[in-house]
Amino acid sequence: MATWKVGAARNLPIVERGSWDGSAVKARIFSWAGFDGDSPSSTKARRCFLVYDADAPELKGSYKLPFADIVDGEPKAVDAGLQAAANRLPQTDIPESVKDKARAVLDGYFKRMEESVNQRISESANEEVRMDIAVMSVPVAGQLSIGGRRVDAAKRKKLREALEAGELAELVFDAVVFRDGSNANHYRFRAEDLTGFGASFEGQPFLRNHDTQDIGSRDGTVVASMLDGGSFLQKIELTTERGIKSFVEGQIDRFSIGWYFSGITCSVCGQDWMDDGCVHWPGKVYADGDGDPQVCELIFENPRGKETSAVNAPAVDGTRILAQLCEKKQEVLAMSEKEVKVVAEEVPAAVEPVPVVEPVVEP
Repeated sequence: MATWKVGAARNLPIVERGSWDGSAVKARIFSWAGFDGDSPSSTKARRCFLVYDADAPELKGSYKLPFADIVDGEPKAVDAGLQAAANRLPQTDIPESVKDKARAVLDGYFKRMEESVNQRISESANEEVRMDIAVMSVPVAGQLSIGGRRVDAAKRKKLREALEAGELAELVFDAVVFRDGSNANHYRFRAEDLTGFGASFEGQPFLRNHDTQDIGSRDGTVVASMLDGGSFLQKIELTTERGIKSFVEGQIDRFSIGWYFSGITCSVCGQDWMDDGCVHWPGKVYADGDGDPQVCELIFENPRGKETSAVNAPAVDGTRILAQLCEKKQEVLAMSEKEVKVVAEEVPAAVEPVPVVEPVVEP
């Protein structure tokens, strides 16, 4: 019987990478640790995996959940590897006590990643930043269907029975998670960015309520994503029992997205909104160059998908990211002591109603 332990290094440097090839990574780790020769080093190998079997450390098969790669001859944690390990950990056949210790390792790395992001934000608003976007999209309600057919009470019962019997290990469904257009938070994206933006969510985590700190908030992965007529259509794979149960019971039916961006442009003056040369505020109306009124909107530049979340109350006013950005903007203007005449106090956003979308589950 295997004795699983956590031997992962907790203080490796973290590098960013857009993809993760687990098989290739394992080969590099074992080669670096001497497993291709006569003197394999378990001490070196286990630093790059979350868990290993202490009863047979000389075997390659005794190591699970790689999260680090060999870069320039040294082990380094990889953001994509950390996400991959976090996604597979709930399904890994190891004791729960070991899983808890492995989660603690991942949480430590994710915390360091967030701290690095915050430091970069504070150093310069013009640098490329990675931020949690808590702006919630328009809710999309749908009904569970299999093979294009709506799930009735009898089918739900069968799904629950399959779940309880351990026969429903994963569930894949389609859903519209974002619709481009006016919104209560007065932000938007450039039309030419939407295709790439929509596709960039592929491989990103599916969370609950944008909680990027707690590994337990993850229920699966966005396995495909595309722009479809102004909306983001995603194929989402649920891999946790909790997530599958919540979807079967109709609790997962509203979605919101989070993204990275490189900058913010003001729609009124066209300048960097975080620069003291721009003195406009989202939702306010200002006179443009011709004296005509124009609502200020924030245009996110070079957006890239970070995560998709199941939420209860999308489109909430006064979300965290907008408040944070406005606070930083206020600091910039206070330093320059600039003012601008506001034509009107604010203009309500026009939000188009969203039709019901029926998620399709792949059996």
